[in-house]
Amino acid sequence: MDPIRRKWVDLLGCQSTTLVMSNDSLLSALDETVGLLSAFRHCDTQMHRIVEAIIVMLTNTGYINVDINDFSHILSLEGDTALGVGIAEDDSSLSAALKHALENPLVDKQNIIGAQGVIAQLTCREEPSLAMYEEMLATLQSLVDGPQTLIITGVTLSPELPHFGEVLVIATGVPSKTQNFEQEKNVIPMKQASVPASSKKDAAYLDIPAFVRLQGRELS
Repeated sequence: MDPIRRKWVDLLGCQSTTLVMSNDSLLSALDETVGLLSAFRHCDTQMHRIVEAIIVMLTNTGYINVDINDFSHILSLEGDTALGVGIAEDDSSLSAALKHALENPLVDKQNIIGAQGVIAQLTCREEPSLAMYEEMLATLQSLVDGPQTLIITGVTLSPELPHFGEVLVIATGVPSKTQNFEQEKNVIPMKQASVPASSKKDAAYLDIPAFVRLQGRELS
């Protein structure tokens, strides 16, 4: 089926980006009896939430700011992209909200292992605890599973939020399945060389401690 495409054009001077949501994903995320126009409205709602979170991140002054240069650099990385917004109902659910952001059934790419760059923006109604924030970052690091990944974080307070907080995740440079397959296909398995019988005898001889071998020579 042809994918549903929505184009987010020239956001705050950045390069154009196309978000693709397939019809198959809609069928798995929504009830099969949902109307066509209702499905389109659901897509628009999801994309509005993502774009709004990005605009808030770039335009509101926070305690930890993600600027337009950080955003442009992350978007410029080659590879697949995963993005989404997760909602936290309280302080203890920040890590769960981070995972939920990457479980959006309308976005094909959910696995961010090996991503080259990640933005994690936390927008809260009130001050989050340091312990829960550190736990969220540790969760992100485990999901990326790459010490070379550039991780940029932001924290902004927004008292008008209807819930405790939102976690925006943008991961770029994620290795595609095709790329992983090509890498595995190009790997040549190593063959174990056959060892001649004489070599096996030499190896067994070398297992004898040196002082024992030398004593044998002196006796002969």
